[in-house]
Amino acid sequence: MHMNTASISELKIEMFELLAQTHDEAKVVKLYEAMHDVLDAKSDGWSDLSSEEQLKLETAIEETYNPTKLVPHEQVLKMIDKWLKE
Repeated sequence: MHMNTASISELKIEMFELLAQTHDEAKVVKLYEAMHDVLDAKSDGWSDLSSEEQLKLETAIEETYNPTKLVPHEQVLKMIDKWLKE
């Protein structure tokens, strides 16, 4: 099932079917805990960041609007290639 074309109901059914086929207790517990964490999340993650992290993120976002601060895609690919070879 492709998630982009599936309805919420179809996704829920698919999730239930996958869970029903899982007999590994540790995996079931891990899935339950993950689902519980996601469904009970009261934060979008922003409040989990320190004020310093929030400031750095806001600064980075502002820099994306300044063309002189951007790195061309080709240059990024070269940097990644170099890091992967190290």
